[in-house]
Amino acid sequence: MNRFVGGWALVFVSALLCGRGLLSESTSAESAATLAVGNEAPPGLMHLDVVGTDASGKPVTGLGAKDLTLLDNGEPAKILSFRAIDGVGGKTDPPVQVVLVIDTFDVPEELARSERVAVESYLEENGGRLTHPTSVMLMTELGFWTVSHPSSDGRVLAAEIKRSQLRKLREFKVTGELAQLMANSLAGEPAPLWALEAIGLIATQERRAQGRKLLLWVGPGWGIGSGNKFVDHENEGSNDLFYTIRWFRELMRESRTVLYSFSVGEKEQSRYLWEKYLRGAESAQDARPAHLGRKILAIDSGGSVLDERFDLVTEIKRCVAEADAYYSIWFDPSRAEHQDAFHSLEVRLDKPGLEARTSTGYYDEPYYGVDRYPAAQRVTVAQLERALAGGQGKSDAEMGRALTEMELTERVSDGKLTEWMARLRGNKERQALAALADASAFLPPPPEEIPTDAPPDAAAQKQIVSLAKVYLANTLTRLPDLLATRTTVRYQEGVRYDDGKKQLEFEPLHAAGNSRTSVRYSHGVEVADSDQRLSHQPEHRSPQLVTYGTFGPMLRGILDAVTRDGELIWSRREKSGAGHAAVFRFAIPKERSRYSIGVCCLADGDGREAIEQFTGYRGEIAIDPASGAILRLEYEATLPSTTPLAASDVMIEYGPVEIGGKTYICPVHSVSLMRSRSVQELVEWDERFAAYGPYATMLNDMRFTGYRMFRSESRMLPGVIE
Repeated sequence: MNRFVGGWALVFVSALLCGRGLLSESTSAESAATLAVGNEAPPGLMHLDVVGTDASGKPVTGLGAKDLTLLDNGEPAKILSFRAIDGVGGKTDPPVQVVLVIDTFDVPEELARSERVAVESYLEENGGRLTHPTSVMLMTELGFWTVSHPSSDGRVLAAEIKRSQLRKLREFKVTGELAQLMANSLAGEPAPLWALEAIGLIATQERRAQGRKLLLWVGPGWGIGSGNKFVDHENEGSNDLFYTIRWFRELMRESRTVLYSFSVGEKEQSRYLWEKYLRGAESAQDARPAHLGRKILAIDSGGSVLDERFDLVTEIKRCVAEADAYYSIWFDPSRAEHQDAFHSLEVRLDKPGLEARTSTGYYDEPYYGVDRYPAAQRVTVAQLERALAGGQGKSDAEMGRALTEMELTERVSDGKLTEWMARLRGNKERQALAALADASAFLPPPPEEIPTDAPPDAAAQKQIVSLAKVYLANTLTRLPDLLATRTTVRYQEGVRYDDGKKQLEFEPLHAAGNSRTSVRYSHGVEVADSDQRLSHQPEHRSPQLVTYGTFGPMLRGILDAVTRDGELIWSRREKSGAGHAAVFRFAIPKERSRYSIGVCCLADGDGREAIEQFTGYRGEIAIDPASGAILRLEYEATLPSTTPLAASDVMIEYGPVEIGGKTYICPVHSVSLMRSRSVQELVEWDERFAAYGPYATMLNDMRFTGYRMFRSESRMLPGVIE
């Protein structure tokens, strides 16, 4: 697991293939949980929890997906996944957590006492039997405090409050230019600023746990203590303030924290003074401290604002009743016009008299899609060749930059690449060309490289497949114990962040490091020694893509296709060496798959969760029609439209190598590619949480050389035994 603030936000991934179940090298059963919803990542990049209520304010159950309409910036958005949760008596999995905060910061003693009494009364009702695990925290002038641990026994919690058996979480210490700006907006009153810090502390801690959380903030109303309003000054916008506003909105949604703000001692009903800030700041110029008011955060999170016109104990119970009756939906954000584009959200229930609450908006990003950001210039092999010819006379840097802005639509052959490389002299253009060619490994060759001969008849095709079956059986059983040298060049592509903020700078596919290692294949097991780095690369800039099974297991996987009639479907002939290869397509469903993919670590929870599962796959196999030898093999995982994985592909080229005086067909070149969401760590006021960033591509180019027999030798030396 590698993450850091700013720069690359990294995901450690592995693509694996074997003949039986396995555990990814990047995760362990103890350290990584499977992303749940039927052990599959739910479709959709964004998750919302929705509460439906009737005219009396009671939660509504029994709704279906057809009863909800999601509006993104006023336009209907497609709901990709829907779940109705009706956990009676706190029976959701995981259970909803309740956090009660008693805010007595800078309020009269009588008001502070009424807050404590109300919370204690709620905890002690019904014999202290709480329907949900509950934490209690106190905010005072001396800091932020909590009871010893969450409990479902309200009497224990109430007793700890009465006896002041509390543990200090922290003293308030928000500093810096942003703190000064907000303090000025408060006319020197720090309480609202400290309340904001406490909300950030709670939500970042809750981000580490799965499930939904209710944060019930019992504090002073408008104009008192932390309920004091932010003054709306002109020209207060700043980049730092805008980032903080975006940070809190994203934190509340990602942590699934719903804030309920209870106002005690409300001096005036002044909803119109803060409602105008419900729509998020659309730019740094629009940003105001009032966008971070507790009431604004409550409405935006899908919670509500309550004042003292209602009985406090009754209202706490009503809010807790919403814990287990809600709906979870997933959707993909629409394409953003620009960075940090604010999108409003609204859910409408298609039944009269019902209302819905959910997050009121999010900041959309251009990279909320699997396509490359920014878009590349798509070129054919012929167009690339003309571009290389026309680039003579241009500088190495200029030509290298031009190549990184391209994307091939056809595969470049090794022969063509070698020819081009011989004409180039600059290191940057050579690296960019190599990356461009490797990324094309899973594409069909140009039409001019595909023979136009008529395809073989059904009998001839069957004969080729039969030869391949015999070849695979012999290869897997007769391949000797061997050693080979694997030289790997790692490429990566993605988006960098400026000091952890959302200032994007695209980094095209580029060489990020190279290494050499010895690979041993013995009795069907592939073992690689530790990589020896050939160039220094800082560890925090080294996301890893690990591929296992290049020797026997990969070939064993293709047996799923060749041992069943009709699994291999004729595709085309293809030029190969001195002759033509017969290329067949295949597709293996998940139920019969031996292809395992794993991604670690996800942004969810504490940042240690992982996806690891078998998946269906499709691909192509190039066969020598005369001998049945496998010349080329491609696997492409058939992945659902889920976050965070978009592609997991492996290509292997085989060729004749001499080992111990005999010739064998072994891997000579392999390309592995994975495209997945990156993970960024967002930090504010020393609080941090993980969130998904842009899709990033990782690619390994592996060359296998130096094949030799793997032997162990022993000698007996004569000596004198005394």
